[in-house]
Amino acid sequence: MLVADTRRIALFDNLKYILIVLVVFGHILEKCPCSYVLWHALLNIIWSFHMPLFIFISGYFSKKVFDSNSIIRLLLIYLIFNYLYLLADYIFGVPVNSFGAPKHAMWYIFSLICWRCLLVIIPNRLLASLYIWLPISIFISVLSGFIPLYKGEFCLIRTLCFLPYFLGGFYCRQHDIITKFIKNEKNNTIYLILLLALAYSIICQPFMSRAFYVGYIPYKGIDLPVYGSLLCRLNSYIIAVVFSVFLLLGVHKYEFLFTKIRFGNDSMFIYLYHFFFVLIIDYVNTTFDIHTNILLTILYTVLTMVLLRLMYSIPFFLKLIPR
Repeated sequence: MLVADTRRIALFDNLKYILIVLVVFGHILEKCPCSYVLWHALLNIIWSFHMPLFIFISGYFSKKVFDSNSIIRLLLIYLIFNYLYLLADYIFGVPVNSFGAPKHAMWYIFSLICWRCLLVIIPNRLLASLYIWLPISIFISVLSGFIPLYKGEFCLIRTLCFLPYFLGGFYCRQHDIITKFIKNEKNNTIYLILLLALAYSIICQPFMSRAFYVGYIPYKGIDLPVYGSLLCRLNSYIIAVVFSVFLLLGVHKYEFLFTKIRFGNDSMFIYLYHFFFVLIIDYVNTTFDIHTNILLTILYTVLTMVLLRLMYSIPFFLKLIPR
């Protein structure tokens, strides 16, 4: 049992660190346009699965117990960093459209509060049924695209759009699906199937608007007929699951250097603070008219991660995040 628990901890530490690096890289890449085909493909691939898998992990570690301390902590994080982001936007000349709506990373914190409260609100005997609530959440997620709101309105569309991934993580913990899955000796066959599915998902990338991955744009804001938007939203679930399972199978057996020194535990710190570096990079690129490319984006990402690691050792920055 201890070995299984250690492997599970290593698995999620691996996943969280890989995903947070992709979050940082993806946000910096947005501010560093390069060769359009490569840029568009990289962004689509990253956004297609990194937040769904992150949200899945959040659901996996959530419990059907009202933890007031956890909710208060998230609310304090939301209030502190939302206004720090507003201040940073003002300093760097980013237009501020709304003072109350979640800024930058705060959409995830706001949605996480909603998802965890939802677990408490739904009665136990109703929530116990995986085969009822997961399909319902997918149905709600698909319909959320018809809500005529954009990302400023407290992320309602995003909260509903990513709900299936959160509930999927919650149910995987309840039914111990992850442990059973990674112990399956037929994983080699699954790998081959996933390679084919992965090829399918990559082929679909050029036809998929990133709007279906970021989840905050209603269907009427996308230049597609309604039936096309519905199919693309459903296809985005397939792509997210394919990439996520592929990554899960690829990292569950190994303890990397960043696992052994528990970099995965720093994911919330990195998530909250990296946006300040993204704003700085965008300001520098614009002010000095820097012609960006993929190598410069990677360099920016490495430098950001190193600086964030140094910040983590400074008590002041840690104290801004309620414990």
